[in-house]
Amino acid sequence: MNRWIEADSLFRLILKYPIVGIALTLPAIELCTAMRKLTIIIYTLLFSSQTLLQAQKTAIQGTVMAADSVTPLQGVDVFLEQTNMFTTSNSNGVFSLSGVADGNFNLICSAVGYSTQRITVQVQNGSSSALNIYLCEQINQLNEVVIMS
Repeated sequence: MNRWIEADSLFRLILKYPIVGIALTLPAIELCTAMRKLTIIIYTLLFSSQTLLQAQKTAIQGTVMAADSVTPLQGVDVFLEQTNMFTTSNSNGVFSLSGVADGNFNLICSAVGYSTQRITVQVQNGSSSALNIYLCEQINQLNEVVIMS
């Protein structure tokens, strides 16, 4: 029973202070094979989950503005072409796509009344990118309108 209490408090210490727990307790206490395997599995999961969370912090952020007046554009559709990531700019023209993996991507920005802008974005080593995107106004002249009743 006493050995079980030691193992339980050791497990709590390792969860609370992983590095200190390993340094102080593993050499000092003889653990059975099952406890060693469990400890290795727990540390593998902890360190791999930290790496995955680090990768998810990468973001592409930016502001979409009208090219002629340099005013922010609200409601611009922003699409990351090689993924399924999609967002819309807010009232200040700001957009953010988070959880982007490393690589080269085509960022497509489009809005009604403006020409579509395609930009190549490179994301590497978990760095965030801040972009300023300018859309030109697109004027289309219609030939004729026919109304029938």
